[in-house]
Amino acid sequence: MNYNLSFSDFSKSVLQEIDKYSLDDSIISIFIEIPRIDLIDIYDDLLEDYSFSSFWEDNNQISYLALGKCESLNYFGTNKFKFAKKFNDEIFKKLITINLYSKRIFFPKLIYFFSFDDKKNKNASYKSIPSFEAVLPKFLIIKDKKSTYISMNIKLFNKKNIIVLIEELWNLRKRILSKKKLNSSYKSDKINQDSFHELLEQSRNILSKKVVRGIKLINDDILQKIVIGSRLIFKANKDLNLINILKKLRINQPNSCKYVWKRNSQDITFGASPEKLFSFNKNLLILEAVAGTAPSNLDKNILLKSQKDLLEHNFVRDYLFESLHHLNINEYKIEKIKVIQFGDVSHLYTEINSEIESICPFLLLEYLHPSPAVCGVPKKEALFWINNIEVYDRGNYASPIGWIDSRGNSDFRVAIRGARFINNEIEITAGSGIVKGSIAENEIEEINLKLLTLAKEILS
Repeated sequence: MNYNLSFSDFSKSVLQEIDKYSLDDSIISIFIEIPRIDLIDIYDDLLEDYSFSSFWEDNNQISYLALGKCESLNYFGTNKFKFAKKFNDEIFKKLITINLYSKRIFFPKLIYFFSFDDKKNKNASYKSIPSFEAVLPKFLIIKDKKSTYISMNIKLFNKKNIIVLIEELWNLRKRILSKKKLNSSYKSDKINQDSFHELLEQSRNILSKKVVRGIKLINDDILQKIVIGSRLIFKANKDLNLINILKKLRINQPNSCKYVWKRNSQDITFGASPEKLFSFNKNLLILEAVAGTAPSNLDKNILLKSQKDLLEHNFVRDYLFESLHHLNINEYKIEKIKVIQFGDVSHLYTEINSEIESICPFLLLEYLHPSPAVCGVPKKEALFWINNIEVYDRGNYASPIGWIDSRGNSDFRVAIRGARFINNEIEITAGSGIVKGSIAENEIEEINLKLLTLAKEILS
């Protein structure tokens, strides 16, 4: 790639490509390669310039920074995966991709954030979450292990203003290239452990009642598994330092996917998800069963030998098998179960993969979400009892977040191990899977460990 390319040459090349197409209600997606960059450093520079932004960092696959909106949809209602597919098809039908000066090709991406379910929100209206949000970003800075690209999506109804839009992309590119590398260290103050533990203790009585109800449902054979959650809400003492949090999550949660969905400066959801719902890339479908929990400072063999944790894990694994069979995918490979550390928390982990020609990501979303890792068994009954026991609406907690590209490749994570910053309050939610053999005190300690793990990254 010639990084000394002039604007004149670049704009001329783009205009020549555009002349090849009919532009009736089209969207042009322009890609240009740039040098390797740190997306968190770039996000630090651009965070305040865009009301909407989204960040995704997966060290093993694709990472990106999305800025602004070209096309978007906030949908409130039922059948969310059906309507998301309709929007997805309409947008990609309009897209024309221009990929200049490179032998490698990236494809335009739509990014999505779904709600946990479609029921009405129990909270005040300002906290309401759409059934799904879909965004075709205005700008997308995307990287994998080999290359980094910046792209711009442009709605074209005529060619009169195209040169102005191309110049906007060029100026952002120039700004990124001129950016000096930031110091990757972060200020790490000792958090007020006493204040947060006090908050945990205040919630213990209510949480205990919920967990005991969950255990009774299991012991009475009404359910085989249920995931009960706890949400803590506290005032933010200062503006949210999102960049600082991302840097800490990168260091302290290396095996997780870091994610951000910034609706505006006063509504930001972020976290480090340990659980892939699914990914499909180059004809390889990957599912992950992540369930069964222990503190990372314990011997991993404790998890591998725990009958309670193995039972909890196997409910998730078997559910994935059943979902594959429903989708007529009967040939797949099951990797050996192992323990993976995600910061202070470790989980039992099994990967399931299958080589297939194609798959509709919205079918996968409909079958796989919510899995027993965040809901329960049987699913319909567990959902009923979760809504009955939990006093809050889950919103985006434990819901699918991810992307789909114009070739049908996709990657979705489960939005756990995260928090929502909303109107100067921070909401942290965590849950625990209850099965036969669960002990109330142990489940409470597991939930509190997960809450504290994330709080340590925020409260500094």
